[in-house]
Amino acid sequence: AAQAVQMLTEFRQRYPTDERAWNYLLQSSADVKHRVLTEFCPPQGVDGDYSKAVTAYIRRCRDDEKTRQTQAPGNEFEHHGLGSLMSPGHGTHWDEGGEGAAPKRLKTAAGSAR
Repeated sequence: AAQAVQMLTEFRQRYPTDERAWNYLLQSSADVKHRVLTEFCPPQGVDGDYSKAVTAYIRRCRDDEKTRQTQAPGNEFEHHGLGSLMSPGHGTHWDEGGEGAAPKRLKTAAGSAR
């Protein structure tokens, strides 16, 4: 924990930001913080206030993190836009069958198998 605080302090000294950008970083996940602290490289010509550049990089890291989470194993339905099929109340359910039954099939509210 002490090393993380030191890294944050050094980052803020090297790349000064306003409070809003700093809080955005502090409220990010540990993975996003680590990536920002170790990979951030300011664009050419930025001098003095790095708020805009740091905020943009944090946003990119957060977006990457969301993309990785939706593509993680077990989230294939969300990745392909099929998450609503798995949500209750959308007129779908899995036909469980019994022991030795055929593979599971998706049924609609009308009862027809797909």
